[in-house]
Amino acid sequence: MNQKPILNYASQFALLLGLLGVCLIVSSFFMGLVAAQVLNKPLMQAANELIKPENANLARLLNTITTFIAFFV
Repeated sequence: MNQKPILNYASQFALLLGLLGVCLIVSSFFMGLVAAQVLNKPLMQAANELIKPENANLARLLNTITTFIAFFV
């Protein structure tokens, strides 16, 4: 039961932060692609469309999905 970890604790924490950062970037890109498809707008205009009040529910849904992807995957 006295086993040493393969990576020390600082390396494990750095790995955790790195993976979290990668997941945040991937999920944000995924959110942009889905928003562009749902709103039938180019990818570069999707962010501007999501901040409009009539698209608030879509923005909330996409933020929920993005958070799930980033933190639970």
